[in-house]
Amino acid sequence: TRALLTYLGKHPDVYTDQGREVHLLDNKHYKVFPKESRRYCQEWHCRNKPHGKREVIDRCAVLRLYRDIFEEKRFDDACIESNGLNGTAPLTWNRTCSEKERRGLAFFDKSPSYLLESHIVPQRMLCAFPNPKVVVVLRNPVDRAYSHFQHCVTKFSHKKGDNEKQLCKGRTFEEAVAMEISGLREAGLLVEGLSPSDEYEAWARDRLQEHHEPKSMLARSLYVIQLRQWFAVFRDHFGPEEFLNHFLILESERMHVDKQAAYNRTLDFVGLKRHNLPENEGFYHTGTYEPMSNATREMLEDFFRPFNQRLHKLLAPLGIDIDWARDVWNDEQIK
Repeated sequence: TRALLTYLGKHPDVYTDQGREVHLLDNKHYKVFPKESRRYCQEWHCRNKPHGKREVIDRCAVLRLYRDIFEEKRFDDACIESNGLNGTAPLTWNRTCSEKERRGLAFFDKSPSYLLESHIVPQRMLCAFPNPKVVVVLRNPVDRAYSHFQHCVTKFSHKKGDNEKQLCKGRTFEEAVAMEISGLREAGLLVEGLSPSDEYEAWARDRLQEHHEPKSMLARSLYVIQLRQWFAVFRDHFGPEEFLNHFLILESERMHVDKQAAYNRTLDFVGLKRHNLPENEGFYHTGTYEPMSNATREMLEDFFRPFNQRLHKLLAPLGIDIDWARDVWNDEQIK
């Protein structure tokens, strides 16, 4: 996602807050807005499962918060006139300092945790934005989990204090994996044959727990659970014929091979004109660390196999092909 955001930042009609994860839609303080801000705004009511509580989502306040976040470094507020939604997400505001420079800029919120928090974010997003565009980048789940652990170790290796992410220090990758598998099992997510509703409840329970760290190292790679929940919400909202128009699913490994193709698909998806990346454009946000042991890789491939098979079964009928998910599916059919 960091690489794709960087590529998008090269586009003349895009402004990106580089490297920043906004977390506006999954923040626990999301619904805490001053009452005055609702004076001229319509309130949207969302039911927050599994607890059944109603959240008041102030769409205008959300737009202002996004504007404040993205505009603070680039423009003076006096030069910005909110133009609301331009019919698609990302959001667009107009520069009004001079007619010569007046044009729309597309804004992207890169928060990977939005996929993870699939029990709350889809509903919140639809409450705030009537026609969102969601880009999802999927990486091989074993590699993603290992990269997550190494990122945690590197990022917090020199920090002191009680931050929960320090729990990844002094622990091997294998120990972290065992701890999180135990937490997922405790939440009921490793039971075979769960119904969609039972899986939703188990996923929400797991998200509410703080027992494993690096937090969500494995859970983030259970893509089928997250996407199934996102698809269900959007299918209910837009209908079975239209919901998929709001998603672009990219495979990280293919983007690594052909950056321009992934860039073009994203620009087409959000309705921006095509733009060529520099020939020497790199692949950003890659780490260097010791390789995973073969035994650990085989163990994780076994762990993720049923989830990857389900992922292929979910995406293939929609015309979405993910190489490593298809390979696992084909291997199982041969057996």
